[in-house]
Amino acid sequence: MKGTVLLIFISYIVFLDAKTLQNEKKDCYDANIKRSPLAWFFLSFLFFLFVMPIYFLRRNTFFNQIKTMLPAEDIQTSRHPHFKLLSQSLGILIIWAILFNFLSLLLPLAVSPERSSLLFMTSTGLLSNIIFLIIIYKTLLKEQPPDFLTKVNWIKTDNFIVKSLLLPFCAGFLLAFGYFQILSGRNVIPQSPISQAISGSSLFPLLIFIIFALIMPVFEEIIFRGYFYSILEKIKGSLFAFGVITIVFALWHVEQLWQDWLGMVLIFGVGLLLTGLRFWTHSIVPSVIAHFTYNFSLLIAVPLLSLYLSSPPYFKITLTKHLCSEAEKESLLKESIEKYPRCIPAYNELAWYYAKKNKNLKEGLTYINQALLIKPENAAFLDTKAELLYQLKQFEAALLIEESLIKQYPDNHYFQKQADKFKKALKNNKDSILRLS
Repeated sequence: MKGTVLLIFISYIVFLDAKTLQNEKKDCYDANIKRSPLAWFFLSFLFFLFVMPIYFLRRNTFFNQIKTMLPAEDIQTSRHPHFKLLSQSLGILIIWAILFNFLSLLLPLAVSPERSSLLFMTSTGLLSNIIFLIIIYKTLLKEQPPDFLTKVNWIKTDNFIVKSLLLPFCAGFLLAFGYFQILSGRNVIPQSPISQAISGSSLFPLLIFIIFALIMPVFEEIIFRGYFYSILEKIKGSLFAFGVITIVFALWHVEQLWQDWLGMVLIFGVGLLLTGLRFWTHSIVPSVIAHFTYNFSLLIAVPLLSLYLSSPPYFKITLTKHLCSEAEKESLLKESIEKYPRCIPAYNELAWYYAKKNKNLKEGLTYINQALLIKPENAAFLDTKAELLYQLKQFEAALLIEESLIKQYPDNHYFQKQADKFKKALKNNKDSILRLS
């Protein structure tokens, strides 16, 4: 589904590019590119890897012939008032599509998606943005004057301290703080590609992902609100550029957040803020600051601050989870429950720890029941209770809880896996009873 949407988008770019070239000089188009724009759309969609390089080569032949037919200055006065800008930007998208798809075929040889889906996802995103940035950079350097930063609107604003630093910083932090409260209040985290990759990841890929998320604002702001916003603004005006870039930025993150519908709505809000800053200040510096602050706050600052304020012992566990011993972990969780009883996640984590270690099961059941008194519909807490009941050999009760979770969250593969485990245990238990009788 997600790949199909991207393929349709790229095929539409090819159609739009072919239509632009055909309208500009039909005889040259017929001689070099030959097939109709609609035919190129369907061919690109059906045979992408083979057709795209062929189209690109014919496109280059078209422009070479144009240059021999017309003096360079006449290209500026073409039929379409913005032909050069439009064809340049569409050409960048086509080159990116070709390079990214070919290189992404080789990426699994270097980074195995089976070994670390988070590291593979991070590498794919980094590769995509680097390709985009290199193409845009080399394209803009060919123009006169070759001032890359100015052309992507990396420029100083008036009232720089307020407009470019203080307001973007506050906006990014407040948005991250608000989103964190909304997201952390959910009973279950939807099984989006990014949530599954993070939950199943070890420490090293997680650190790489966080570093990637902190440098990505510079890449994305240059690409979206720098280059493409400027192109759309010149062709269709600021309001059109504002709307298109906001939507495209949200769609760019759809694949990572697929099935997390709330997350997809919230990322649209992020795009709205960042593009709004670009619209207001005519510079990408404020949007870079806001984007970095938002990513840093949502991933690091706000969660750690909230965690520390709710329970310092639980905060310590979170930071040293992979370093502290099992005894230290158990001790800190008990300390958190005794001294900071409002830190509900500590109850769940200690109960889950007991379930996986198959010890103190009744004590763990007491802890999880206390957590469920506060959040009776929390899916993670209910799953922990089911796991404890499973370890206590109360298979029917465990299965009943898990099946209720599957009804609420039918797309969650983890709950289905748990239910299958409980069903198998229940069947084996019944078979053993029959044998004994």
